[in-house]
Amino acid sequence: MKSFLDTVDVNNLTSSEQIIYQYFKDHLNNIVYLSLSDICKELYVSNATVIRFCQKLGFKGFNELKFQLKNDLNLTNKSTNAWDTIPHRTSILKDFIDNVNDKIIY
Repeated sequence: MKSFLDTVDVNNLTSSEQIIYQYFKDHLNNIVYLSLSDICKELYVSNATVIRFCQKLGFKGFNELKFQLKNDLNLTNKSTNAWDTIPHRTSILKDFIDNVNDKIIY
């Protein structure tokens, strides 16, 4: 399966970005179902590092990159059953909850 990741010039990436890039390539089919915090824990990098990587590739953030990957993998056309979207929606909700500033809420 081909994705926009195949067009990325890895020579312009920092060592941390190359680790993230390789992780995304290696987990291409599952990345759309993972949350930002899950990936950061797996790679031992900060949320900001992954977000900067996404922005360097031209996206506003991680969820926009995941949406592009999902389109690249044609998952949107294949997913006609509502049950197929639950893992993706759950990961978006988890990203949101992980990034909520609890000091503002209290």
